[in-house]
Amino acid sequence: MLTRRNPFPGMDPWLEERWPDFHHALMNAIRQRIGPALPEDLMISAEEGITIGQDGPRARPDLSITEESWKTGVAPKWSPDDDAEAALESLVTKPVLILIPPVKHRWLEIVTTSGHLVTVIEIISPTNKEGGREAYQRKRADLVRSGVSVVELDLLRAGRLLVDVPAEWSLRYLAENRPDYITCVSRGSVEDRREVYPTTLRERLPTIRVPLRPGERDIALDIQAAVNDAYDLGQYWKRDHHHEPLPPLSAEDHAWTDAILRENGFRA
Repeated sequence: MLTRRNPFPGMDPWLEERWPDFHHALMNAIRQRIGPALPEDLMISAEEGITIGQDGPRARPDLSITEESWKTGVAPKWSPDDDAEAALESLVTKPVLILIPPVKHRWLEIVTTSGHLVTVIEIISPTNKEGGREAYQRKRADLVRSGVSVVELDLLRAGRLLVDVPAEWSLRYLAENRPDYITCVSRGSVEDRREVYPTTLRERLPTIRVPLRPGERDIALDIQAAVNDAYDLGQYWKRDHHHEPLPPLSAEDHAWTDAILRENGFRA
């Protein structure tokens, strides 16, 4: 019988195929878990920015263009001289139109009721690790430099390490250990220290400390419980688990996941 829950003790590696949807579900789950634990004058909100191009500026969207012709990538035609426009059309080569949608970046913010930013929670996406890597690193550095704490959850096996740890440490640690996932806490009040939580595919995801303002007690975030909440919300047990996930698993992890999926009714 199919188990209607996350069959794994930690992450389901097939979730990377559904990352945009799962990312949204996990943000909601974290928000619901953190919100009730915050002091009365703090609140947590979901924010969204748009990056134009791979490393272009990021801004919150406040306007939408809905005129139909823009949806196909063609600007509404206008010319003070129709004959001149016709002459131009006869001279120029027609281009092949390629739509490049803006990249959306979503994160969580803990802010005071007066709007002062306290902590940012980033759930790292493939876009952060690939084309938007430098823009993401600049944003993170600016936040920590200004005294804002940053919590980074990297629940993706694919891509290069991106969380805020020294390169020499990551090279040495990754050579000796093989974590599949990693969480990093950068405290705005302590610039020279990072709290890192490495986790393998076969382990339960950690419960971490989320910093608030200096002098305030941290609040606990059970990442595994939030992942399981998101799993339930997205009904991801209904997704196909018969193919190999990307990136591919090692032979040992393939055998391990196959046994779990068969035990929980995901495979015959």
